[in-house]
Amino acid sequence: MKLLDLPLEILIDNILYNLDAQSLERLSCANKTLRRLVDDELLWKHRVFADYNLPHDSSFRHSGWKRLYSKLQDSVVYTWGDNSDGRLGHPPPATPINIRFRNRDVYELIGQHGRRTMRQNYASPQELVALRGKGIVDILSGGWSFHALDRHGRVWLWGRMHGDMLARLSLGARLVSEPTQVQLPSSIQAISCGRSHTIALARDGDVWHWDNWQVVQRIRVAKPIVQVAANWGYSSLLTSQGEILRINHPESVTNEGDTLSDLEITESGVTLQSVEGNAKANSLPFKPIEKGDKIVQIAGLEKCTLALTRYGRVFKIHTENADELSVASASLTTELTKYGATQQELNERGPGKKMHRFVSGQFRNFAVYTAQGSVLLGHQDHPPEQDPEVLEQLQHDVCKVSFGDYHSGALTNQGRLLTWGANSNGAVGHGEAGMFVEPKETPEAISTLRNMFVFAIGFGGWQSGALAIPRD
Repeated sequence: MKLLDLPLEILIDNILYNLDAQSLERLSCANKTLRRLVDDELLWKHRVFADYNLPHDSSFRHSGWKRLYSKLQDSVVYTWGDNSDGRLGHPPPATPINIRFRNRDVYELIGQHGRRTMRQNYASPQELVALRGKGIVDILSGGWSFHALDRHGRVWLWGRMHGDMLARLSLGARLVSEPTQVQLPSSIQAISCGRSHTIALARDGDVWHWDNWQVVQRIRVAKPIVQVAANWGYSSLLTSQGEILRINHPESVTNEGDTLSDLEITESGVTLQSVEGNAKANSLPFKPIEKGDKIVQIAGLEKCTLALTRYGRVFKIHTENADELSVASASLTTELTKYGATQQELNERGPGKKMHRFVSGQFRNFAVYTAQGSVLLGHQDHPPEQDPEVLEQLQHDVCKVSFGDYHSGALTNQGRLLTWGANSNGAVGHGEAGMFVEPKETPEAISTLRNMFVFAIGFGGWQSGALAIPRD
């Protein structure tokens, strides 16, 4: 029997999905039919996840996977924005700065007690050379810091995790001036950053969180975890059964030799069944939960956790107060019908599966993406009946939106990065570093990255980060 005589499902699922990249390339040279099958985007998405440790919830990308695979080992890390405390990871200037001449990347401010101080901020993306060759596949930003995940499951940190705390009170308040590996005993497959903490899901299923690079804490959960999401001051875990568990901010440590005992999670969380028939905060009749529906993806915000269900419904669950959540999950849940599917769709996680809807968010803002190309923006404090803001200029193209305090960025399937909002000491990335630059009202492409294919972004606070590969 010839290979092409096999049923298509067996050929794809049982053979192509189990071949390595080199074998796929050789097979594609056999004939046009096999080339067409090997060029399938879902197949190369599977290979990227399998070989490069790319997190499943990093973006809603639906094209460009083969290009990514060929060049991910040469990813370039860029950071820009406010560098007043060294959070961008770039070394200080080699020569003193002449304060009489203000260029686009450096400007002077009046510091505390009237002292004249210089802050070297970067108004355009600058390569973080210290991470060259490390195989970085994801980048995220907290309030004053960055984290990066590499293809080997290592996590790198730079900046200051606790930017609002004295250094003598917490290890996380000390500046990490260059990318430093977090001391994790497990290989990590996904990370998520809050304001001053990070939570990670390991390849072996363990969950870890920390607020400094030296002392981490294991979270023991009796149920399988499929996603971790850092809210602004706590975290949310999603189980394989569609249950959301709330985790407090990790305990701060003051000494390098300190240790933290495992955190045992035994209580139940929020499920769709726990909100059934009582989530009427949007003043609309609550549609019963259909059999087979469950939460399949979450996004952590400041006061709440956004939840997407298997059948395309979107809920906002107020997870900020742990005591209230344990007894009043239904009354603290709102369905965002204007962000959900009007007809039942099927969203499934995992290799070879397809998501028709996708959610992401940080601090107070979130985005909901659809397979038809719509990108709907929302705010945690908006009433549920308020219409979403639609990214009209970027319809049918956006695969990720990331939010800082006052600036935002959108990543397209074609590898373009567009930003808008307040300048935030250069974090919007268009070459203007002054504090009083007018906000950009509409998304604009960052011209300095025109020769790079950007595949990941991580905005936060007054800083921005991106990962890219050469376009040629």
